Amino acid sequence: MLHYNINHLAALTLVACLMAPGVLAEPLPNALTHGGQLALAQRILTQTVEVRRRQPPPPHIIQPGDPAVLGRGWLAAPHRVVTASIMTAGWPSSDGDIIEVRVGDGPWVAAAVGLMDATAGFAVLDVEVPAEGLAPWAELLALGPGRQLFAVGGALPADVRVGLRAAGEQAWYWTLIAPPLAPGTPLFDGEGALVTLVGLAGPLALPTEAMEALKKRSLDWQPQ
Repeated sequence: MLHYNINHLAALTLVACLMAPGVLAEPLPNALTHGGQLALAQRILTQTVEVRRRQPPPPHIIQPGDPAVLGRGWLAAPHRVVTASIMTAGWPSSDGDIIEVRVGDGPWVAAAVGLMDATAGFAVLDVEVPAEGLAPWAELLALGPGRQLFAVGGALPADVRVGLRAAGEQAWYWTLIAPPLAPGTPLFDGEGALVTLVGLAGPLALPTEAMEALKKRSLDWQPQ
C-alpha cells in the first residue's frame, strides 16, 4: 500500500528550510500585484489537475475511511498528465489498483501509466481529458535562492520560495507560505510558465533537472 503523509512532509519541509544556514527565514514581499495574482491563479488552475490512486487493502485487512492517495499533476499535452512517480510506484499492484485524473470540477477519469522514470521522479499518465492553453516551459537555469514560485491555491496562488541547494545540480529546498502541497503539484513562475513539480525526487527538493529529463524524452510521451 502506498502511503504519503502530506501534512508531515510539509512540516519537515518548512523546518528544514527555516533551520538550514543560508536559507531565507523571512519571506520576501510578493512580486505580483493583487490583480496579477488573480490572473495567474486562473492560468495555474487550468494547468493543474487532481490525481487519485486507489489500491485494495491486503486480504483480511479493513481500512477505515477512504484509503485513496491524493496528488496532483500538470496537464502537459492532450491526453497527457505529468505527476510525481511516487503516485504510480508499483502500478498496477492488483486488479483493483486504479489511478484517476480529474480536471477542474469534472468527473474522475481512469488513467494508465504510459511512462515512468523513477530516477528523475516523474511519471506520465495517458488519460482522456481535454487540454487547452497549455503552459510553456520556464527557463531551468533561472532557479535559485529566493526565487518565487506559485502553485494552485484558490483565489490567489500558493506562494513557494526557493531556499537552500539540495542534492542534484539544480535541486533546491523550498519554503511553503501556503497550505501543504500534494505530490505532483506543478510549480510555475510569475509568467505562468512551468518550472517543476513537487515531490519528483522527494518531498523536500525541487529537482529541475528532472524536468530537463522530461523534455529530452518528449518523443516518448507526447502525442504524435
